[in-house]
Amino acid sequence: MMFPNILLCVACFGALFWSPQICFADNKQDFFDDTDPGVRVSEFKYLLGQWQERITSIDVSYRCGGYSRNYPPGTFVYCTMKMDRRGRFLHFVAHGYDKMNWRDDPLSQAAIGNTTNWVHSSPINRIFRCYDLDVRSPLPGSLSEEFYLQATGLWPSSRPRSETDRSLQMVVESERYNELDKDLHEVNGELCQKLSWPGNEELYFDINRGCTLVRRDMLDPEGHRLMMRYDFQDFQEFGTDIWLPMKILIFENNGDALTGVEIPRVVEILECSVNNDMPDSMYNVTFPAGSLVYEVGGTTSTTEGIESHLNELVHWYARVGGQIDRNGGTGLSGHWILVGCLVISCLVVVIGTWRR
Repeated sequence: MMFPNILLCVACFGALFWSPQICFADNKQDFFDDTDPGVRVSEFKYLLGQWQERITSIDVSYRCGGYSRNYPPGTFVYCTMKMDRRGRFLHFVAHGYDKMNWRDDPLSQAAIGNTTNWVHSSPINRIFRCYDLDVRSPLPGSLSEEFYLQATGLWPSSRPRSETDRSLQMVVESERYNELDKDLHEVNGELCQKLSWPGNEELYFDINRGCTLVRRDMLDPEGHRLMMRYDFQDFQEFGTDIWLPMKILIFENNGDALTGVEIPRVVEILECSVNNDMPDSMYNVTFPAGSLVYEVGGTTSTTEGIESHLNELVHWYARVGGQIDRNGGTGLSGHWILVGCLVISCLVVVIGTWRR
């Protein structure tokens, strides 16, 4: 497909004639013979930057199983990540089993931020911690290293990126990604252009879908062995020429170099939308009944309705109390989690009564 800004590209780079099937001249070999390698890289990065700029918001939910050997078989992680150009964000993470719905995970967490503050919450326990955060600040904690963002390289936010940034915008700006292969590579049946940070990372882009990332290989800088691979599959189009994967395969090297026959971890993209206008209400937290709230500045407050919270905890325990432990017997059991929730709830009552 022809890149949407093709007229601008032709105007800016009159020496190049872009084909609907390739990101370079019609006669690719002549292009590589006659064009300075640095020019080739910069032209490709220009297109990549233009593609990245077209994505102003992302709303994705995904599920990944087998992500850790420390958890029992059947365990999976469920995540939702929302982010937009205004710097707002919402991240939710929970774990589930074949026998327990992820919505019942007592250790689930959420982080919700707007242009002035953000809130960290434990939804089951109804504990909320509030912090100041303006749009000139990066995402708090480890959110900048969120899996989907790191893997796909998408970064629609106006917030500064972290030092461990792996976004495509970083690729565009970095001088380390300075090698563009003359030959095309076939990845999952598609012709791809390879851009490299020599000895560290190799990125493969589908030339028939603009600048769509289809594979990301991370190498060992010492021995240049393949250490980890993200393979993006089952692409869907979101708007004109914005293609995103609905499945990500993760191949990880646990010692020897990858041979291509390892069983990957599978990330299933359950829902995805791009460039949708997300309402302010999505990023403003409403504290439910019986919440314990740590305000900015250290002030603690509670909301009315602790009784309804206790009732919901009883119903929650009836659903999950008899299921397997999340840590396979090495961590908190359903019984102890219930006790902890009840203790916290009693403290909320005591604190609320004392404050009155």
